Amino acid sequence: MLNELDSLLQALPSPAFVFDMTTLEVRAANTAFQELLGYSREELIGMTIDRFRPADELPAMRQALSTSPPEGQTPWRYLRKDGAVLDVKLTYRDMNYIWNTPTPTKSRFVVVIRSEQRR
Repeated sequence: MLNELDSLLQALPSPAFVFDMTTLEVRAANTAFQELLGYSREELIGMTIDRFRPADELPAMRQALSTSPPEGQTPWRYLRKDGAVLDVKLTYRDMNYIWNTPTPTKSRFVVVIRSEQRR
């Protein structure tokens, strides 16, 4: 199933990734997302999403994850590997996915629909 998800993500022209809602680990990411943040695939897979968020937004991020509806759009800031801050607008949808475990895990599919670097 992971190969199917990777194929779907790679087919998207917009930056996109999927993370596990329990561990917050990135499980899959397309090339556009890797390029947006400046990380290699190897660096991104398994990285927790708080690693590419500014520190002052982490409490709000955790709160939003626990209270947000299962789908929607939201503005955030992302932190590139080189330290540059990006203003992003995301669209997301929760899903259950099997990550090499016997039971589905709640995950979130995220697509960056707009991004611009802060000056």
